[in-house]
Amino acid sequence: MLKKDIALAVLFCGGCRPTYDRTAWLEALITRLRREVQPEVHFPPDAENISGNAVRLYICGCRARCPSIPDGFHVITSPFEMDGRSMTQEEMIRQFMDEVCACR
Repeated sequence: MLKKDIALAVLFCGGCRPTYDRTAWLEALITRLRREVQPEVHFPPDAENISGNAVRLYICGCRARCPSIPDGFHVITSPFEMDGRSMTQEEMIRQFMDEVCACR
C-alpha cells in the first residue's frame, strides 16, 4: 500500500444554500483517504496562498459557484461532482494521489 503525506488545502464557500453537508463530505473523504492509501493528511494554515505540493479543494455547497475561486483549486459542487464532472470519491482520491505522486 502506498504511503504519502498529503497537504490538503481546503476553502469553503459561504454556505448560503448548501445542498449537502460539506463538512461531513470532507470528513468522509479524509477517512477514505486514510483507509485506502494511508497518508498523513496535513492542513496548511493559509490554504488560499499555499504553494508547492498540495491538493487544493474549494468546497461549494451548490452548483452556483458564487465565490471567486483561486487558480489551481478543484471545485467540489456536490458529493459526486468535481470540476464540473461527475465522479465518485474513489475517482477523486485516485486523481488527488496521481497529483501528489506527480509532484514528488
